[in-house]
Amino acid sequence: MDKTGIGASVVDSLVQAGLSPIAVTIHGGSAVSRDEYGYRVPERDLVSAVQVLLQNGRLRIAGGLPLAETLRSELLHFRLKTDPKTAHDSYEHWREADHDDLVLAAAMACWFRQWFNGHIDAANAGVIEM
Repeated sequence: MDKTGIGASVVDSLVQAGLSPIAVTIHGGSAVSRDEYGYRVPERDLVSAVQVLLQNGRLRIAGGLPLAETLRSELLHFRLKTDPKTAHDSYEHWREADHDDLVLAAAMACWFRQWFNGHIDAANAGVIEM
């Protein structure tokens, strides 16, 4: 779940209720790191996880989903912007649009699955310990 901004209090409430959410705090940096309840993940990693899976056909949106068209619309509004002064990348409509909850949820799920699979593969190859 999204721990960015006001999401931190929601994560805290869920933890106090005895649940164990996997929290993602979105940041503008370049490295993934762990925190007490989950991960700090760069925006670009979330966006690229969705883009790669859509481009290679591994992510498809089922037409029968009640909000399928909303999700498609949100995904179409991803726009990479690079500040020429700082070379920092940002994403138009990312976390700023009225309706970005679906795309954000999909992005976090796609990123986590890709990250988790990569670590399982590395552990199986003896490269890292889980």
